[in-house]
Formats: sequence, C-alpha cells, structure tokens
Amino acid sequence: MVSALNSVNWLSSTDWFWVERCEYLDDSSFQAVGLRLRGSHPSWEPFNRSIDHPLRPDRIYVDGTPPGKPIDLWPLVMVSLCPDCRTRELFLLNKISNGTAILRSLEEHELTIPYPSQSQN
Repeated sequence: MVSALNSVNWLSSTDWFWVERCEYLDDSSFQAVGLRLRGSHPSWEPFNRSIDHPLRPDRIYVDGTPPGKPIDLWPLVMVSLCPDCRTRELFLLNKISNGTAILRSLEEHELTIPYPSQSQN
C-alpha cells in the first residue's frame, strides 16, 4: 500500500489529522483536537477543528468529499511512537502476514502489530 501511494504522490499532497480528543460543544457541535501532518511538511503541528459529529480519538483521518467530512483510515493507518527513534510517526499498512500487520512509516521505520488489533476497535 505504501509503495502504491508513493507512486501517485498521494502521500505528499495529503493532510493527515490525528485526533487526540473530541470535545462536545453546545448545540450538537464538536471540536476535534490533535495533530496535523501535512504530507509535504515533515513535522506534526497542533490543530483544533469544529465538526458537526464526533470523531474517535487516537485515529487518523483525511478529508473526504465533500470537504469537511473526515474519513477514518483505521486499520490502514495509525499513529504510534516509533520503537526505533522514539518519535510520533504516521504508519501505513505495508503487508499482513500470519495474523500480523506490518506497518511502515514515511521514515521507513516498521511497526508490527497483531491483526486485527483488538485494542483499536
């Protein structure tokens, strides 16, 4: 999956939103709080975004069509502390083998998790 997305430059043109928490506001509106990673900019930056429906925390979203309708990318994409460099990285599903998902970051680091992961459902 990572190779296919890289080949069409989709990774570099996408804003990734990692929702740390979703807060209920008044009048049935919500505010998503977390970090944004712009594909063309390698560092996480804080974001606050008003939305009209709740989003699940600890998930990665991208904007859908129409804009403003976020798409949850679980279980294809996740954010985790990298075991190699100990920084928060975006990991994309690379392959599944023998009940194990191998995810790869944009920094070419790997993360191995049981698939499907029961802790993220």
